[in-house]
Amino acid sequence: MGLIRKIWKFLFDNFMWLYIIMGLLSFVGIYAMTFQILMLISVIYGLLLISRFRINHFMDVFLFIYLLYILINSLAIDYPNHFNLWYRDVIFSLLPITCYFIAKNTSYDLERLLSKMTIPITIAMLLGLYFYFDNPQWYSALKFAQLNDYYGYSERGYIPDYMMREAFRLSSIWVTPYVIGYANAVFIVFLVVRLLFKPLSKKERRISTFLFILSVVVMILAGFKATLLSFFLFVGWSYIKSKRSKQKTLFLVLGIALLVILVYFFTTDSDYGYYFVERFKYAATEEGLTTRLEHTRGGVDLWTFWGNGFGHYGISAKSFGAVTIQDSQYQKTLAELGIFGFTFFILLLVGALVNSFRKKELILEFGIILFYIISFIGSSSISAETTFSFVFWYAMGSISKKSNALTIKNDSYTF
Repeated sequence: MGLIRKIWKFLFDNFMWLYIIMGLLSFVGIYAMTFQILMLISVIYGLLLISRFRINHFMDVFLFIYLLYILINSLAIDYPNHFNLWYRDVIFSLLPITCYFIAKNTSYDLERLLSKMTIPITIAMLLGLYFYFDNPQWYSALKFAQLNDYYGYSERGYIPDYMMREAFRLSSIWVTPYVIGYANAVFIVFLVVRLLFKPLSKKERRISTFLFILSVVVMILAGFKATLLSFFLFVGWSYIKSKRSKQKTLFLVLGIALLVILVYFFTTDSDYGYYFVERFKYAATEEGLTTRLEHTRGGVDLWTFWGNGFGHYGISAKSFGAVTIQDSQYQKTLAELGIFGFTFFILLLVGALVNSFRKKELILEFGIILFYIISFIGSSSISAETTFSFVFWYAMGSISKKSNALTIKNDSYTF
């Protein structure tokens, strides 16, 4: 077990570097299976820890029933291209759940894990800002190639202005903004916790403040509605919960300064400002929400008791000419697992949110779970490699573990 534990810890400590490797190789057309490698080692390590696992929290009960039903559902319900779609969803949706069990049975804290992101995500964010504002010719060519793949050979034959803006959202070294957007979302939760709850030296506070400003700018330019909504909710709740008056005052000043910077940015770049405001206004309307949730259905019957089969509507379904549901995790889970499976999925989420909401020691886990629960409205966030689903499941396992702990260590990690 010792060797596997060391390999797992090395890979988990450096998961952001693995994603950077994946992004760089994608520029030259190479698909690096970094996610699959990380999940394979996690599964092996999780199996070695299985003798330690005890069902001692109601979240464990909900998860056990959820997984048991997925197994039964997978065997009992058939659909076209069953095995091809099923095993892909096992890799991207099920294997990350191993991190729940690892979090339950190890002393490796989530805060330490996220602190390891600092250097690679800072590099990725700075590169993202450079590409966004400077727009190197080769970078623009890659973006236009992506757009032409969809629009250039269609009957429409043109690229709408709105989609131009969508394609040129900040995505750093990755072909999709999801990687930097979701990495930024979990990292900014970590920074808020540090700035409002941790005793920091002057140097640590300066570094954290700089990274917080950088992360907020990247968050705006990546343009994810779920990130922004969860950010404001989490910052508000953390500000109320924090008892460190000096840090709260500095954080308030920082917030005002950021607001001034953002207002200046939107007034100097009126085109993006208009796009940004309209995009979020539309999402808040009934029409926008309905379109977001319904446009991938394609006649799918969501309201069945047992569901239409696990993996049926995974992202790989489009390669078989079938319907894929990638714009809502709730919709995907309900369609595949039916009301029965969906009920236990929701119970698991509510249990995690309620447990972490009540305990200040779980404020970091609360912020991450809050973000993912909101993101599930508009994205199948735990069914893809680009959205760091293993961080979500690790946070879930950490909540279950710490909720049962008699004492919780409040370690502080330095950069």
